[in-house]
Amino acid sequence: MKLHNGSEDPIEAQESDTDLINLYNNVLSVEEADKVPACYFVKDGVLMRKYRPPGIPAQISGMCTNKLLCLQSTDTGIGI
Repeated sequence: MKLHNGSEDPIEAQESDTDLINLYNNVLSVEEADKVPACYFVKDGVLMRKYRPPGIPAQISGMCTNKLLCLQSTDTGIGI
């Protein structure tokens, strides 16, 4: 799959995306991310966004969405 900058490497695409620079200042560890409903975290070098609806316990993992961030494209993320 090619990303918005023509790269097939999501890490390279994110590192070249100037819109994502400020998000790296707000990342949590994967362990910290498990405890909060919404945040940014890095997994295997890839910047991810996590969202779980308010009031849903962390143990209900099916209600949580993690997305690979690629803001310069027309799609704001790829759900995984």
